[in-house]
Amino acid sequence: SSVINACAQKGDVEKAEQWFNWMEKANVQPNVTSYSSVINACVKSVCWETSLGLLEEMARRSLEPDLVSYDSGVSACEKVT
Repeated sequence: SSVINACAQKGDVEKAEQWFNWMEKANVQPNVTSYSSVINACVKSVCWETSLGLLEEMARRSLEPDLVSYDSGVSACEKVT
C-alpha cells in the first residue's frame, strides 16, 4: 500500500494501478488502504470512472470503503467538467 500511495501522491494513476494489479497477481489481497490509494491517484488524474469502478469492486469483495475512500471518490467526480 505504501508504494501505491507514493504513486498516488505523484498523481501517477498508471503506476498505482500497476502495483495494485501486481498485488493481486502475487495473491496479496488488496485492502481498504490499497483501494483508497488508487482512488486517490484517480483524483489527481481526473479518472472519475476508474474511482467509481474501484468503489464498486470493493463492494463486490465485501470491503467496506472508509471515509478516505468515499472522499477520494467524490473528489474525483467533482473534477469532471
